[in-house]
Amino acid sequence: MADPMLRAAIELHDRFTHEGMDRRLFMTRLTRIAGSAAAASALLGSIACHAAAAPQVAADDARVRGRAIEWEPRPGRRYRGYMVEPAQAHGPPPLVMVVHENRGLNEHIRDVARRAAVAGFSALAPDFLSTAGGTPDNDEDRARTMIGALDLGETAADGAATIRWHASRAGGARKVGCVGFCWGGG
Repeated sequence: MADPMLRAAIELHDRFTHEGMDRRLFMTRLTRIAGSAAAASALLGSIACHAAAAPQVAADDARVRGRAIEWEPRPGRRYRGYMVEPAQAHGPPPLVMVVHENRGLNEHIRDVARRAAVAGFSALAPDFLSTAGGTPDNDEDRARTMIGALDLGETAADGAATIRWHASRAGGARKVGCVGFCWGGG
């Protein structure tokens, strides 16, 4: 495959992923770049991100303790997420909030949270689609549509309230950082 073709396909995929292009238009344009529908399908498999790709820190890694959690950052706003802590923490470690991309809380984001825990942080990865029913399983297109329908002001307020909620818990962090990707990176 020629480098200009690969570059064009990656740029198109970025527009599809980050700018709300619908899948039909994306595939039509990718087919034009690749030369056929079969070639476009093969090309897509090589450029698309795969949330379930091999994690850098396995869920059962002895260095971390991870679990699904639920909380209410503000009245009537129930959230689910993934909390990970270092297995050998001495006192409450600082918190890193891991804000997911436009595909919702997926295995890649859970892996990022586990990496933060291996580095000595508590990591909380909220599912910001919780108020809309949660991140759909194996349906990135639906997750992207759901992200687009969120009220960003309400969602940001939920994020800030989540940090306050965590700090108020026994052993809650007093130092907080945040890392985000794609939609979560602003």
